[in-house]
Amino acid sequence: MDVSLSSAADLKSGDCQIMEIIQYNCELELSQTENPVIRCFPLSRMFRICSGRPGVELTRSLTVNEDGVVELPTNIK
Repeated sequence: MDVSLSSAADLKSGDCQIMEIIQYNCELELSQTENPVIRCFPLSRMFRICSGRPGVELTRSLTVNEDGVVELPTNIK
């Protein structure tokens, strides 16, 4: 069974979608002079979802340009 990643052509054909989820990493900051504070930071995770295939996380493979546009590498297969 071939479970290779789909290509950029699959994204253009409409069989696949890039989807994003936002997770939060939270930490409890303790201070001797103030009440404890919970600080949370967003973590964006990107996935490729193709019909009939398992979802694949692309977060480490993608680049986000200065305008916030996600750039899909041409070598994803």
